[in-house]
Amino acid sequence: MFSIRKVATLSLGGLLLAGVLSSCSGSKEEIIGVALPNTSTTLNARIGEAVEKSFEGKKVQVQSADNDVSTQISQINGFVTMGANMIVVVPTEIEALEETLANARQKGIKIVVSGASAKDDAYDAITNSNEYLVGSYIALLGKHWVEENLAGQSFDTLILCSDLNEDGIARSNGMKSITEKTLPNGSPNPAYCELVANNPVHTGTMGLSQTGNELISGYLTQYPNIKLALVYMSGVTPGISQYIVDGNYNNDEYAVFSGGVQGNEQDYLIGSISDTEGIKSVFRGAVSFGGADAAQGVADLAFKVYNGAEGVDYQKQTTETIGVWYVADGKLACFTVDGEAVKDFDPKSTLADANTVIKWPSN
Repeated sequence: MFSIRKVATLSLGGLLLAGVLSSCSGSKEEIIGVALPNTSTTLNARIGEAVEKSFEGKKVQVQSADNDVSTQISQINGFVTMGANMIVVVPTEIEALEETLANARQKGIKIVVSGASAKDDAYDAITNSNEYLVGSYIALLGKHWVEENLAGQSFDTLILCSDLNEDGIARSNGMKSITEKTLPNGSPNPAYCELVANNPVHTGTMGLSQTGNELISGYLTQYPNIKLALVYMSGVTPGISQYIVDGNYNNDEYAVFSGGVQGNEQDYLIGSISDTEGIKSVFRGAVSFGGADAAQGVADLAFKVYNGAEGVDYQKQTTETIGVWYVADGKLACFTVDGEAVKDFDPKSTLADANTVIKWPSN
């Protein structure tokens, strides 16, 4: 299990008071603001911690918006009033924040945005990922598992998609590529799985408020032969896995793969190998932002922006690497991939690759 130190949050009033006191005292203290959508997920909490560590000696203020965009706008404005030198933002809804971020930049504050696309005047540097590639690697993980475990069997596949924005659609299309022989550029698709394509495939759309239990229970009732699920968002995958485990199914015949490792998903990935901390799971792989250590990647970019010159020490738009998490030979591994197209890999031989981090068991 992760050990997470609680990240301190400040009220807007506290930020304003601190700004007034700083101004009155003539302090030149350098201030870094970190605006997070929440600190309840492991990834967000670790981003706050990584920025604090990277900017040791400076005043780092970490705030959680509790997933409310209005709160996050107020917090960003509070950092501006406080006289922050930089604001690192993991947005709740980037479109709603763009004007506020642009106004902050006009006041000379550097803005770093993680995991979104925004108008050019709203940031100094931004990380965004190739969502189709994320979906393609989810499909590739599913392909490898099916070929190892379900060859010669009849089974159904469920693909749970998102249509809320362009990024969601792109990732969903990447997952759907498991049944497509070629990539959009016409080259052979390593994620294509003939076994999946030759069996029934059901595509559904996820709602924002639906739980994993609700989603999978309905589909398994309608299509009881579903054995493989590819899921847009990792937040619901523990619930999907738990429903199957609690339903007295043969766990060895089921697998769930998804995008993201933000909260307790690592525990469930480990739980698919070994009964760890009481967790049993059929969640067997995921594709996350930022490679093997997404939080440190955000902190590293912020450090470059703060200390470097644009176009020299950092790129205004940085293509975020992705991390492929999977279980093989009793281990939970993660390796970082770059590039514009999905590349095949052998899960077992990749365990020995220098680019692969063994997440469990810990050394």
